[in-house]
Amino acid sequence: MSAATALELAKLKDQANSNRGLLNSDMTAVGRRQILGRPVFVSPYAPADVVYGISRADILTVVREGTRLDVDKSVYFTSDRVAVKGTMRVGFAFPVAGAHVMVQNPAK
Repeated sequence: MSAATALELAKLKDQANSNRGLLNSDMTAVGRRQILGRPVFVSPYAPADVVYGISRADILTVVREGTRLDVDKSVYFTSDRVAVKGTMRVGFAFPVAGAHVMVQNPAK
């Protein structure tokens, strides 16, 4: 979710007439938030007023063949340093569409 959406969710309570917030602090990491025990990630690339719920068990990381590693010892010949550059194509796949949700604010 975006930072603005996280700020709005931080104001919500878990039920009517309650003082418990919907976003809870994660005791294992400072500054991390949770909703019902699930981690909350804030991204500047997420659209405003949209929250994605993604099942960690149903995500695939796809690595293409042809990963390249370039090593050049001549760049830093004045000392014992080596220049290293890696190039790799990576994608993400969500094969079980029903395991993921998108929550949107219909008023906006």
